[in-house]
Parts: sequence; structure tokens; C-alpha cells
Amino acid sequence: MYRSADLLVTSWSARTGCGVPGGRGRFVGIGVGSYTNERHRALPRAVPDVEQFGALLDAQFDGAVLRDPTESAVRTHLQEVVKGSLPDRGSLVLLWSGHGVGPRADELQLLGTDSDVDDVSGLSIREVVGNVVRSGADQVLLIVDTCFSGGALPATQVAAGLMDAKPPDSDHLWVGVLAACSAIDTAVDGRLGTLLRGLLTDGPTTRTCVGGGRRTTS
Repeated sequence: MYRSADLLVTSWSARTGCGVPGGRGRFVGIGVGSYTNERHRALPRAVPDVEQFGALLDAQFDGAVLRDPTESAVRTHLQEVVKGSLPDRGSLVLLWSGHGVGPRADELQLLGTDSDVDDVSGLSIREVVGNVVRSGADQVLLIVDTCFSGGALPATQVAAGLMDAKPPDSDHLWVGVLAACSAIDTAVDGRLGTLLRGLLTDGPTTRTCVGGGRRTTS
């Protein structure tokens, strides 16, 4: 696992080799900035950050952005659209931006626009990962821009177990998780989105200060 001032990253890979399979990948964008429960603070950057990130991937990835979806809408999209969407393998990138709750350091619940205020509302990161892995992708990147998002890091173990049980026909299996903060910290609305756009437009060698943190460079 790699840690910087702003981000947590972990990954899992199997077999040898390098490179990414050809063809277009799948982008799954979920931005939740407004909530029916007034106790959930509005997040003005959640939806725009996902839209802008998806636009930067558009040349190589197909997919759609869910804007302020309910829990049910996310489940339907994951099960009916994402699951099985890459039968010939390929790359899948998921970005979820919104509120997250972590009842324990190794758990994370991602909230929909209609989620209540308790530890069981929302979608568990394990549920999300299960559907993403069953897309057929052999290269998976999960980007979680929520409070307590470090609780998503164990998702690599879940994904590894699913891939081991029914591996895609590929020599290059990889799963990575990028989290906006640790499992016990809160995230800053818009910070990760700014970092991601800078990485895709300027490259990893540009030094940029964001909210007191500095993008890590090689």
C-alpha cells in the first residue's frame, strides 16, 4: 500500500506480464451531491467531478455517469449494465464521489441520494466490487472519493478472491483502489477531483498544490 498526504492506494495483481488489453474499456461514474435526508450535507463538486473525469476518459472508455442516483438505481445499473459488460476482457474504471460511512475501519458504505443516516444504509463496498469484478474486466481501478474511503482498500482482497474463483482468460489480472483519505478521516469535497484532472491533463510530473497537500510526483 502506498500513502501520500491526500491519497491511499493499494493494488493486487496475478500472473506475469505487462500491458493493457486492446479495445475500449468501461467507465462507471457515480456522483451523489444532494440527499433527501437533510443530515447529509450537500456536496457541490461530487457530480461535476465525476462528469469531468469521465469526459477525459471518453476517447477510450464507454459508460455513463449516474447523477444523484438512489440506492436502487445504483444496484440496477451495476447488475444490469455493468455486470457482464466486458465479456472479452478489458479495463474498467469506477469513480464514486459522495458521502460514505465507515462503521468499522475495514468496512465502507457508499450512500445514494435516498440513503438514511445509519451504519447499514447505502451500498457496501463489497457489493459494488462484486458486480464490478463480474463485468469480465481483467484490469479494474476503483476510485473512491468519500469520507472514510480508506475502508475500501480491503476490496482488493474481495476482488482477488472472486477472480481466483473464476478468472478472466487473461495473462494480466490487476485490481487497484484509490481512496481520497484513510478509513478514519474525512475527505474534502472537490480535492480528489482536482488531483485526478491534473493527473490526466498535465501528467504525473507536474507539481500542484491543492488544499495544503501536494500531488505526488515521480
